[in-house]
Amino acid sequence: MILLWSTAIIPQARPYCDQFNTICEAPATPQLLLLYCSLGLISIGAGGIRSSCMAFGADQLDKRNNPENTKTLQSFFGWYYATVTFSALIAVTLIVYVQDNLGWGMGFGIPVMLMFGSAVSFFLASSFYIKLKAKTSLLTGLAQVIVASFRNRHIELPSHATNEVYHIRKGSMLQVPSEKLRFLNKSCVIKDPQEDLTSNGDASNPWSLCTVDQVEDLKALIRVMPLCSAGIMMSVNVYQGSFMVIQAGTMDRHVTPNFEIPAGSFSMFMMISIVVWIPFYDRIVLPLASKIKGKPVRLGLKQRMGIGLLCSGASMVASAIVEYTRRKIVIEEGLTDEPPAVVHMSALWILPFYILGGLAEAFNGIGQIEFCYSELPKTMSTIAANIYGFGTFISNLVASFITSMVDNVTKRGGESWISSNMNKGHYDYYYCLLAGLSMLNFIYFLACCKAYGPCHGDNKNQAEKSKKGDYETMIPQARPYCDQFNTICEAPTTTQLLLLYCSLGLISMGAGGVKSSCMAFSADQLEERNKLAEFLQLVLCYINVCSSNRSILFFLASSFYIKLKARASLLTACMIKNPQEDLTSNGAASNPWSLCTIEQVEDLKALIGVMPLCFAGIMPSITVNQGQFMGRIAIPLASKIKGKPVCLGLKQRMGIGLLCSCASMVSSACRVCTRRKIAIEEGLSDEPQAVVQMSALWILSFYVLAALAEAFSGIGQIEFCYSELPKTMSTIAAKVNGFGAFLGNPVASLIISLVDNVTKRGGETYGPCHGDNENQAENSGIGDHESINQS
Repeated sequence: MILLWSTAIIPQARPYCDQFNTICEAPATPQLLLLYCSLGLISIGAGGIRSSCMAFGADQLDKRNNPENTKTLQSFFGWYYATVTFSALIAVTLIVYVQDNLGWGMGFGIPVMLMFGSAVSFFLASSFYIKLKAKTSLLTGLAQVIVASFRNRHIELPSHATNEVYHIRKGSMLQVPSEKLRFLNKSCVIKDPQEDLTSNGDASNPWSLCTVDQVEDLKALIRVMPLCSAGIMMSVNVYQGSFMVIQAGTMDRHVTPNFEIPAGSFSMFMMISIVVWIPFYDRIVLPLASKIKGKPVRLGLKQRMGIGLLCSGASMVASAIVEYTRRKIVIEEGLTDEPPAVVHMSALWILPFYILGGLAEAFNGIGQIEFCYSELPKTMSTIAANIYGFGTFISNLVASFITSMVDNVTKRGGESWISSNMNKGHYDYYYCLLAGLSMLNFIYFLACCKAYGPCHGDNKNQAEKSKKGDYETMIPQARPYCDQFNTICEAPTTTQLLLLYCSLGLISMGAGGVKSSCMAFSADQLEERNKLAEFLQLVLCYINVCSSNRSILFFLASSFYIKLKARASLLTACMIKNPQEDLTSNGAASNPWSLCTIEQVEDLKALIGVMPLCFAGIMPSITVNQGQFMGRIAIPLASKIKGKPVCLGLKQRMGIGLLCSCASMVSSACRVCTRRKIAIEEGLSDEPQAVVQMSALWILSFYVLAALAEAFSGIGQIEFCYSELPKTMSTIAAKVNGFGAFLGNPVASLIISLVDNVTKRGGETYGPCHGDNENQAENSGIGDHESINQS
C-alpha cells in the first residue's frame, strides 16, 4: 500500500499529465515496475491475510469440549462476515468519496494508515494468541493419499480391520479407517512391515504408505465438496450485478428531486442487507425465538445453506419480473432503439435483487464456512475457511460460461437475450433461465444433504433439544402425564378427552367452512375486470389462504372484498319435485315446496347436467389415493409458436387427466411386476422386510403421472363446473370435485376389499391388503390385473 500510495504523492512515480488538456505521457519502465510491484505485493498480502484470518480467529475460540462451542463459532463467523462486509461498504462509499473530492493521495493514504494500525495492533497482541504449528504440508499429505491409493490399487483390503494392518500415526486416536470411500483405505495398508516401515515406525516411502489420519482427512474433504459445490450457483446469481448496473442506468434513480443514486452504487444495498441482517439474526431473531420456545433455538447448518439457495433463486425471479416490466414500459414509450434513454420506472425496484442476494450470502456463505469448519478435522481449518472463497472463484468462471453460451445460442435467431442494447434483448428470459438452474441446483443440494447424513453441529443441537423437552406442550395439565424415561403414560381424564374432542371438532368445522367457500369466494373477486382492483383482491385472497394469521388479515381486508348475499337456501330450492299450487297475491309461490321458479329448475338441471362428467373424476381420485406449469409457460409458449392464442378445452383437459391416471396404474403394474420378479430371483420371497436391488426412483413415474392427472382433471373439472353452473351456485361448483374425491375413498376401499376377498381364495392375495408379505402377494393385482381393468 505504501508503494501504491507513493505513485499518487510522488510526481516522478507516475507519468506526467496535463490536467487541462487531459493529455498524459507514456509511463516509463521504472514507473510501471513500481506500479506492478505494489499491486503484486498487495495481492500476495491480501491472499495471505484473507486465507488465514478467519481460521486463525476461529482457533482462538474453538474449544470442542465446550457445549457452547457451536453457538460461539456460529456467532464468530457471522460477525466476522458482517465486519468484512461493513469494511467493504466503507471502502466503496467513504473512501471513494475521499478519492473523488480530496484526491488520490488522501484516498490511498487513509488505507495505508489503517493497515499500519492493524499490523501494529496484531503484533502487540501476538503473545496472547493461540498459535497452532503445522508439522507437515497438508496438501502434500492429501496428494500422497491419492498417489498411494493408485499404486496399491491391486491389493485386497482385509476383511477384519485391525490396527496391526493399517499404518497409524503416533498419538492418533484413529486406529482403523472408516468404511466410506474404501478404495482410499488401500493407501494406509501395511503390506510388509519390514519394507514399508522404518525403525522408528514411520513410512519408508510416504508416497506408497500413508497414515489413517491422512486418509480420513481426504475423505472428509471429498464428502463436503458436493454440498459446498451447490453454493456455486448462488454466487453465479449474486454476480449478475454488472447487468443490474446497466439496468439501473436506464431507470429513474432519483430518491429526491435533487439527489440521484449512481448506477454503480446500487451494490452497496447488498452489503447493507448483509450488515443489517447478521446482527439482527444473531441478537434479535434467535434470542426472541429461544424466549418464545423456552429453549435454545438455532437453525441447522444445512437449513441455513438451503435458505440461502432459495433466496438466491428468488432474487433471480424478482429480477426477471422487474426487467419484464421495464422492457414493457420501454416498448410502450417507443424507446427500443435508444438504449441510454431513461424510462419512467424507479430504479428502486432493483432493490429486491440486492436484498435477497445479501440474504443469500448471509445464510449460505456463513453457513457453508461454519459447515466446513465443523465437519473437517482441526488440522484442515484453513482449507475449511477457504472452500467458500474457492467456490466464488469457480462461480465467476461458471457465470462467464453461462453468459457466453446464452449469447452464442440466442443470437442465432436474431437479437441476443443479453444484447448490448438492453431494450432489444431479453434479459428477463436470461434471469428466468438462472432461476430455473437455481431450482435444479436446490434439488441437487437436497440430494447431497440426504446422502451426507447429519452434521456434527446439528447432532449437538438435536441432543440439546432432546434433553430439554421433547414432551413439552403449552399446558401440561391438558394432557395425560407421561414418564419420558420409561414411556409410561396415565389414562386421560374425561376433561382432557373433552378438550381434545372439542378442539378437533372445531378444527373440522372451521376447515370445512373455509375450504368449501374459499375458492368460490376468490373467484368472485376476479369478476371485476379493473386491473388494479383485481390485483389487490387476488393478493389479499392469496394472503388469507396461505397466512397462518388468515383470520386477522381477512377481517382487516374485509372492506375490499366483493360479498354476494344469498337470498335463499340453494340446496333447499333444489329439492323441489312437483309444482301444483297457486300463487299468492304478490306473485310469490304460496307453497315453495310445490311451486318453484324457472331459475330454480334451471339451477337443478345444470347441476344434474355436469354430474356425469364430474363423476368421471372419481377414478383419478382413487389413483392419487394410492400415493403453474401449464398456465404460465406451456400455454404462452404454444401460443407464441402458433402465432395465435392456444388453449385446451375444459373437457380435453379432463380427458387428458383420466388418461394420465390410467397410465400411472399401468406404470405401477410394470414396476411391481419387475420388483416381485427380482425378489423371487434373489430368494427373498419369505423376507418381506428385505430390500431388493431395484431403485425406488422407479416409483416416481406413478407420482408424476398422478400429479398430472390431478392437475388436468381436477383443475379442469373445477373450472368446468364454475363456468357451466349459474353464478348463484358458485360454492357448489367449487366443491363438486371435492365431493368426487370424497366418493373416491369408499370406492377405492370397495375395490381393494373385493380384490382381496376374491383373489385370496386361491392362495396369496393379489391386493395390498396382504400386509404380511408383499413378496408373496401378487401385488401386481393392483398393477398387472386391476390397473388393466381400470384402463
